[in-house]
Parts: sequence; C-alpha cells; structure tokens
Amino acid sequence: MMIEYLIILAIIQGITEFIPVSSSAHLILFPNLISFDDQGLVIDVAVHFGSLLAVCIYLWREILFMFTGSTFINTYSFDRYKLFILILIGSFPIIFFGYFINIYNFNWIRSIETIAWCTLIFGLLLYLSDNFFLRVKKLKDINLKSSLIIGIIQILAFLPGTSRSGIVITIARILGFDRPTALRFSLLLSIPAILGATALKSFEIYTLGDYQLGQEFIFSSLISFIFSFMSIVLMMRWLKFSSFTPFVIYRFFLGTILLLAVYIW
Repeated sequence: MMIEYLIILAIIQGITEFIPVSSSAHLILFPNLISFDDQGLVIDVAVHFGSLLAVCIYLWREILFMFTGSTFINTYSFDRYKLFILILIGSFPIIFFGYFINIYNFNWIRSIETIAWCTLIFGLLLYLSDNFFLRVKKLKDINLKSSLIIGIIQILAFLPGTSRSGIVITIARILGFDRPTALRFSLLLSIPAILGATALKSFEIYTLGDYQLGQEFIFSSLISFIFSFMSIVLMMRWLKFSSFTPFVIYRFFLGTILLLAVYIW
C-alpha cells in the first residue's frame, strides 16, 4: 500500500476519531473518493490503535487513579474504583457485539448509503441532545444505570456514519452530563473497545505472517497517534466555550452530499 495513502488515512483518523463525525465513515469514504480499494478493517484498527495510545497518554492521570483504586479498595479511592468498574460494564456490550461482527463479516454495512443516513440521523440527535436537555452532571455522577444505557446504545457505532464518540456524547447529554464530561467519558470508553479490536486484529496479522502488513500497521498507528493527541487537546479546549453545533452542521452537509451522490448523481 502506498505510503502517501497510509499517511492521509492516519491523519483522517487522528483528526476525526474524537470529534462526533465518525472516523470509520471517513476511512471508508476517502478510498471511494480517489477510486482506491477499501483499506479493510486491519488498517482501520491500526489507525484506531494510534488513537488509543493518544487517549491513554492524555488521560494518564485518570487511568492511573482508576487502577490504583481497583487495587487498593478504601474510602479514599472508592470513587475511582467505581468508575473503573462502570467503564468495564459500559464497554462490555460493544466488545461482545464486536466479536460477532468480526466472525460473521458484516462488511455490507460499510456502504455509502448507510453512511449518509447515519450521518444525518445521528447528527440531528446530537444537536437535539446538546441543546434541549438539562446538563449539570459530572464524571462522579455516572452510575450503573447510565453506564449500561450508554454501553448498550454504543453498539450503534458499528454503523459507519454514527460515530462512537458521537453516540456516547449524545446519550450522555440526554442523561444530563455536561459537555466536557460527555467527551471525557467517551474517551474513557474508547480504551477497552479499541484495545479489544486491536488485539483481535493483531492476532490475525501474526497468524498471516504478513510482515509488510505489520510494518504498515506500526507506521499508520504512529501518524494516527500524533494527530489524535492534537485533536483531543483542541477538542477539550473547544468545549470550554462552545458547543457541538459546528460538527452537526458538517454532518448535515456531508450527509446531504452523500445522499445526492447515491440517489441522484
């Protein structure tokens, strides 16, 4: 695979993974735009792994505290221990469902039509949730009920165009969490999900013995890591003074263009 092509894919992933516009949709659309073969799920997972490294470094304090809380259960660390367990519970549905997606090969859902409709529908839901619900809850207010609800609905992220971060933010906003908390919980939930997918696909690379594919995996991950980290930092700063509306506008524009391409052009 051409090195320039991998660089562009990794940059697209890094920029779009943690904003609510669906990185997987963009990774599918780009090859179609330039009439290049779909890079497949392995390269998708490689660039997602770069994003995983970025979020782990950005949230290293939260991760360290959670693991400390889960090891030394006492009054001081109970909240962190509880958050660790709730993240595992919220991640279980998407990891469980993702296993069967991988086994039974649902590549047919990676169509332009699916992306277009999901981009529009979930963009509208994001706008409504961001503007018409009371939002006062913080990370410490997440409980078993909210974690399960978010975790189950997160399964919809397997539909390209939905956006995993977007659907988590949408449901978190509906449940009453403020913008920074919604994004931060989305970042935390991404860790088990991406880690599970990366482990599964890495084992496939090992069994295939494709060294070149392994090199592409590492290179794509590195570029994705750099741009993912930049994206997280900028997004967290953005949410201190603004809303998700610009991303909704982009989703409406992209979804409309794609529907015109599917049904008219």
